[in-house]
Amino acid sequence: MRKPRIHARFKHWRQLIRRLLTGEERIVLTPRYRLVSFRGYGVITTGKILRSYRAGIDNMAVVYLVEDEEGYVRYIVEEPEPSEWVRKSYPLIMDHIAYTAPPLERYEDPENYVRGLVHEAAEELGVADLLGPDIRVLMYYVLRDVVGYGYIDVPMRDPRIEEIGATGPGQPVQVVHKDVGWLTWLDTNIVIESEDEMARFVQRLAQKTGRYISVAKPMLEAPSPEKHRLALALSEIGGKGSSFVVRKHPAEPYPVTRLVEWGTISSLEAAYLWLLLENYSSLFIVGVMATGKTTLLNVALSMVRPDWHICTVEDTPELKLPHPGWHPLYTRTGLGLGGGSLDIGLFDLTKLTLRLRCQVISVSEVRGEEAKVLIQAAATGHSSACTFHAGSIAETITRLTAPPLSIGPSYIRVLSAIAIMQRLHYRGKAVRRLRWIYEILPEPANGFPYVEVKAFGV
Repeated sequence: MRKPRIHARFKHWRQLIRRLLTGEERIVLTPRYRLVSFRGYGVITTGKILRSYRAGIDNMAVVYLVEDEEGYVRYIVEEPEPSEWVRKSYPLIMDHIAYTAPPLERYEDPENYVRGLVHEAAEELGVADLLGPDIRVLMYYVLRDVVGYGYIDVPMRDPRIEEIGATGPGQPVQVVHKDVGWLTWLDTNIVIESEDEMARFVQRLAQKTGRYISVAKPMLEAPSPEKHRLALALSEIGGKGSSFVVRKHPAEPYPVTRLVEWGTISSLEAAYLWLLLENYSSLFIVGVMATGKTTLLNVALSMVRPDWHICTVEDTPELKLPHPGWHPLYTRTGLGLGGGSLDIGLFDLTKLTLRLRCQVISVSEVRGEEAKVLIQAAATGHSSACTFHAGSIAETITRLTAPPLSIGPSYIRVLSAIAIMQRLHYRGKAVRRLRWIYEILPEPANGFPYVEVKAFGV
């Protein structure tokens, strides 16, 4: 059923809108929607351009990596220049879509649907001929703000970006770029000026996940529709105001051949991990933040026999396995009507995996009681694998044996191997490497004996 052409019924409204746009008539309006465009001409012309490439919707934006005189590199977004007609038409088109369009979640391809809405709205409002070729620019901004991620849509669509974050309003949004990873965070020319704008933007990011964030519950960690990991906080708990961090993940998981090609692991290391899991052993993949632990875990699990069942337990969906018998489980938070907790945590799900007859049990980011259940599963003959935050073999054993984990010596010896990932600066680039593999010795002895299988070079 075709939706009613609301504006077309009232020709005098179309005529009024046209007179307002052409300046024949003036009226003071406070539009609900304001077009924000990011331009970086001043920075680009005064700095040294290290790299430039197209990004964003229809590749209409340009990204520049610009180095200033002090050696700082910035990520500069140059969006298409909106003409006067685009700026005037934007709030009208956005209002039209807001009042007439059904929820976009109903459509398999919301971007295509909104493209049709923009053309239809321009015709109904009588501004299509005024816009002319500028309708492509208008389309860019409407799609960016309706379907995309608004302020951060360009870095979200940029496959070279690993992470996006802002610590508060009035400060540059920052990104982590694969090509200049040795610099960690890069400032951008994207700035969300006020706390009101930042809070609205954070709430919109929360809506993308299908969950909510509020004054009563001012923080949220959840996956986006593309499976990126969002960590959001409102000003109630943020000293500098509302904030967000987006950890991006590749659309498709990397195969083992890609990691070997990059030098992250060698073919010998890959074979070792494969044999380890197929022979009912346990593997801890250890490293500090952003060293590639989850990527390596996904690769290791994807190599086991295709007829095996694999149970994975995660807070945020990150793993993606090709096995028909892959059984992913995710935690849940919530409250009952009486205020009681309906949370289902890693510990609960790890216990559940023992009833699912899986050959392999995997837990991402072990940090609590679930570690004990995982090691118990390893002791009962399951293959097991997990990621764990630590910087070395000594730190790993210290964390496992100290509260709150408090795992005893006899259970530590159930572990088969500990693989340690590192992020290194190598030949002017930031690289991730599997640096060491240790095997835990099963013989009872004082302390926790282990042997270094091999320390691999960069």
